[in-house]
Amino acid sequence: MMALDITLWHWLGLSLALFSLELLIGTPAVIFLWTGLAGLLISALLSIFNIPFAGQIVLFSVLSVVLTWAGRSLFKYRLAAKTNFLNQRGQNLQGFIVTLDQPIVDGHGRLPIGDSFWRVKGPDLPMGTKVKVVGVNGNTLIVLPVDKKV
Repeated sequence: MMALDITLWHWLGLSLALFSLELLIGTPAVIFLWTGLAGLLISALLSIFNIPFAGQIVLFSVLSVVLTWAGRSLFKYRLAAKTNFLNQRGQNLQGFIVTLDQPIVDGHGRLPIGDSFWRVKGPDLPMGTKVKVVGVNGNTLIVLPVDKKV
């Protein structure tokens, strides 16, 4: 049986293919990125050491698993199921603490946040009170004074 002569260029090509596949597919688990990185490490090791083909395959397999596990652990926040509030800016404002520049009268008022003015609903409060955004109803922010519990 003939021995396979796999060089570092083969591993670089495989890495490039895996990186391209990751870009094209865009899997949320980012698996091809870590296997591509394993291929890059194999090519770097081959530039220094002469590793037989079977050793390259075993090393690639082990590195792929270890890097995938480490990458998923490192970037766990990206893998967590999060609600995407794209185009729902009010949802992103929950938890903000801001100071009223106008009083809340009869339960309603206005509040500047960033480059926008938001309608607010909450207890009657004087100007200068710190409030926390605790909810959203349509495009109206529900606020409570900071010293009150939600």
